[in-house]
Amino acid sequence: MATWADHGEGSCRQVQTGRLAGKWRVQYVLEDTTGVKKRISRVFPTQREAKDFLRSLKRAEDATAIHLARQTTFGEWFKWLAEN
Repeated sequence: MATWADHGEGSCRQVQTGRLAGKWRVQYVLEDTTGVKKRISRVFPTQREAKDFLRSLKRAEDATAIHLARQTTFGEWFKWLAEN
């Protein structure tokens, strides 16, 4: 039996049954800057394409985390305030 992926890792698994049998499914939970979580689930014909997509999602998440971790400037804060 397969194990569950840790939080924030996502998963890349081969579909075993049904119409999509033999294809690869990527599932990932992406958290927005406002805290809203969105589940992304896509199917790819090859494992290489699926893993590349999963890596790109992880890199985007890391870039977002780095951006949120640094201190915001007064200009960025004012822009955010005007938008919200």
